Amino acid sequence: MLPKGFPLETFLKYSGLALPRHVSYPMPTAWSDKDGEDYVQKLSETDPNNPLSIYLHIPFCETLCTFCGCNTFITRNHGNELTYSKAIQREWALYLQQLPQLGRAPVKQIHLGGGTPTFFSADSLKALLQPLLDAVVI
Repeated sequence: MLPKGFPLETFLKYSGLALPRHVSYPMPTAWSDKDGEDYVQKLSETDPNNPLSIYLHIPFCETLCTFCGCNTFITRNHGNELTYSKAIQREWALYLQQLPQLGRAPVKQIHLGGGTPTFFSADSLKALLQPLLDAVVI
């Protein structure tokens, strides 16, 4: 069923196209073997006035969906939440250490994907997001 007001002709125009999955951006054909210094150099050239879009991958699921093509870790152990949150926080701190201008750039959106972001409890999601939110301009 199409969302209310969505034009049927638009759906029909694009529904049969073989398009990349949303989880492969940039396209794998655009990937290259770069070292960390190249990556940091490219990020340092980013205009801090341009809004950032941040994607946080939460790879945990209690069960595997039959259609899933994502990088997931199947578990019912919710004890992974805190350990994973701390690892993400350490990674963000490294970005800010190498690229302090990231902390001044406005954040336009934060996407949570996975896996199943709702695998995390509300408290665990807050523990994951709050340090990031405290370090950026919303």
